[in-house]
Amino acid sequence: EVTGEVMLGLGLRCARCHDHKYDPIPQRDYYRLQSFFAAMVPHDNILRTRKSFQRAKSDWNRATHQLRAELDKIETLHQVTKRRAQSWRFPPYIQTLYNKPQDQWSSLEKQYAYLTNPQIDKNADDKKSDDQTIQRLKELKQKLKEFDSLHPKPPHSVPGVTDVGAAAPTTFVAGRGSAPVEPGFLSILDPTTAKISAVSGKAESTGRRAALARWITRADNPLTSRVISNRIWQQYFLRGIVATPNDFGRQGSAPSHPELLDWLANRLVQDGWSLKRLHRLIVSSAVYQQTSLRAMIEADTENMLLWRMRMKRLQSEQIRDAMLAVSGELDWRMGGASVAGEIPRRSVY
Repeated sequence: EVTGEVMLGLGLRCARCHDHKYDPIPQRDYYRLQSFFAAMVPHDNILRTRKSFQRAKSDWNRATHQLRAELDKIETLHQVTKRRAQSWRFPPYIQTLYNKPQDQWSSLEKQYAYLTNPQIDKNADDKKSDDQTIQRLKELKQKLKEFDSLHPKPPHSVPGVTDVGAAAPTTFVAGRGSAPVEPGFLSILDPTTAKISAVSGKAESTGRRAALARWITRADNPLTSRVISNRIWQQYFLRGIVATPNDFGRQGSAPSHPELLDWLANRLVQDGWSLKRLHRLIVSSAVYQQTSLRAMIEADTENMLLWRMRMKRLQSEQIRDAMLAVSGELDWRMGGASVAGEIPRRSVY
């Protein structure tokens, strides 16, 4: 649904339960698109590669190898016991999952485990683990802390998603029992079957999301470039050429200047999808550099003809930066780690 609205300007929510009432989007198309994301699972600990970090981490790994091996073995058994002891709170199929070895989990079961693991109380009393095991676990953790001085501070994490494996769970059309669907695009735009190939160097990837990304950003996609151009136009003029940026369908507004939207979309594709060039093109145009005088306000109250600039409120960050710039105290440096608010670094770049 988010991909449809943000990238294609189409509301797909209606097609989740039935064929879309207004746009030519059958229910099957909704689940064909959903199938591209079937193997996806959030992965919020993607570390940026840094040579210094990797070297320090290798030193720590060598120094603690035997200690961590014993700790991992005991902790894995301990957590498995803990999961099983608390599995009563979950449906039967989750209880069955926790009684299976992890190396036998299917792609769908891995996703279930990801969603249910945070609900397991890691600090709960575990009466099924003997006191000797628990005591040894505490001793090993204490010994591992002695090597904290060797452990490097991790780089900034980058939130993202990954696939649970090379095989994706089967996607079914809701309410139609045994009607599985394969990944596919909106039939009104592209009725062909999606061609999915493995991602180079990614053994654990299905390649589905990469195939969808290539289709969305292909040069002849009639929606993507128009939707993006319209959103950027809206940022500067407070109203898009299409006033409903999330809905280019029959229930949305018609473009006020269709030729202008087509021209901007073509320029975006010709410039290699460079958003920076599109921003520069708009802000250097005569229409953006107009004043906000209201002399002819009665003739075009909504400014549909773009004969003046709409007045808009500055955001707090813009006001702060403007005041610091006028006083000569603004620090113009770019990039780097986050800083406290009282330091006169730029807020807006």
